[in-house]
Amino acid sequence: MKFPSLLGLATLGVALSFPAAAGLNGDIVTTALHAETADYGRFSAVVGAGVEGSLVGGRLPFDYSDSGFSLSSPGNFCGIRSCGDAREQMTLKLSGLEFGPSVVLKDIVLVTILSNVTVTVGPTFAEFSWTDQSISPGAFLSAQFVTGVVPEPEALTLMLAGLGLIGIAASRRSQRA
Repeated sequence: MKFPSLLGLATLGVALSFPAAAGLNGDIVTTALHAETADYGRFSAVVGAGVEGSLVGGRLPFDYSDSGFSLSSPGNFCGIRSCGDAREQMTLKLSGLEFGPSVVLKDIVLVTILSNVTVTVGPTFAEFSWTDQSISPGAFLSAQFVTGVVPEPEALTLMLAGLGLIGIAASRRSQRA
């Protein structure tokens, strides 16, 4: 077999070993909001067109896209749970963020009007924590999901075999010259 043929086969093997870009559309995701003294429940929904659900008795709609999330307010609120001087810690958890085979959540690009939001990210979840504060109308917390590919063992084996074939072909070619 000639060197260009081996190179072509190895390139094809490497290209086939990585999954195509994936997203959340059609997946079931879970959204949960908790305060220190109140639990607003867990809501599961299928990601698709339009708003997937709402929190706090229907007052805070949430919407997922193929690669993001937003939480909105239809009006002004002095806070989600507390309006006085004593402000509670709020925690919003998004789970079931399964983007496809070998694709995991790596990071979040956060856009928010809230101050001091802490973000924790895992392969299939994102968690946001903040001290309860005033909320204005519109989207007050939006996140773009940053994903990455985790190669599967079969893909690594295929890549190594392709690179080995390239090395053998290059070695034989240099011996002939």
